[in-house]
Amino acid sequence: MLDDRRDSARSPLFMLVHTPAGAPLWAWDIGLSGMLCRSRILRTPGTYLDLRFRLPGTHDELKAGAQVMTLDQVEEELSLGVRFCMLSAMAQRAIYRFLDHRRVLWESKSDARPQARDVALPLLSELVSGLDEPPAVPAAEEQPFEKLLLEAYASMRAKELQRLAFIRAPACLPRLSALAGRP
Repeated sequence: MLDDRRDSARSPLFMLVHTPAGAPLWAWDIGLSGMLCRSRILRTPGTYLDLRFRLPGTHDELKAGAQVMTLDQVEEELSLGVRFCMLSAMAQRAIYRFLDHRRVLWESKSDARPQARDVALPLLSELVSGLDEPPAVPAAEEQPFEKLLLEAYASMRAKELQRLAFIRAPACLPRLSALAGRP
């Protein structure tokens, strides 16, 4: 989709995305920064879209402003890489939760979490042998999905704080004397 598309965790999905023009898009993957969609109607890069969609397994309709970043031909359809431009905090959290629940689909088979029995047997043997050491917790480098998800969320929060700081910067606020009409 984008050159930096893997800067945030993404998950495959198949979801209907509504646009005001009436021609729907079909999303194939989603991340905190955007989604990959298929369309039968040409939408050129730079085009702004108002999107409405429901993430699979949820009931809330999410609204997002997005910009078409890439355009590719895939079979008889067009593949659009869209970047979210205006996404509410509620929508960001919903996508974050969705990605968190679907981490197993994102991770490769070798990175997938171990089965309960694979974890329980070594723990039982440690308890029986009298070891008091807790089980080793994988480092963040060994958990690529969590690392990407946390970095994307931190980046999203930093951008929000920068936006709020810009809006509320003391230099941008009017002086009390100007508000009171005094010279």
